[in-house]
Amino acid sequence: MQNAAITLRKRIGSTVYIIKLYVKNDAAETMDEKIMRLIKNDLNYSSKNDIIGIPQTGRLPERSSS
Repeated sequence: MQNAAITLRKRIGSTVYIIKLYVKNDAAETMDEKIMRLIKNDLNYSSKNDIIGIPQTGRLPERSSS
């Protein structure tokens, strides 16, 4: 039997995160544990693939020599 999804929206800075939760009554991990695992996996994937880097703001970092 498929449970209906719970949809949450959370804004952090200028990014809006939309999270759909499907709850399984006999799950092995809590919702908090699962969210933390997903975030850690995402950060590991991003760092391995050089997705996250220095922000491209058009401004030089403070104390730069240029």
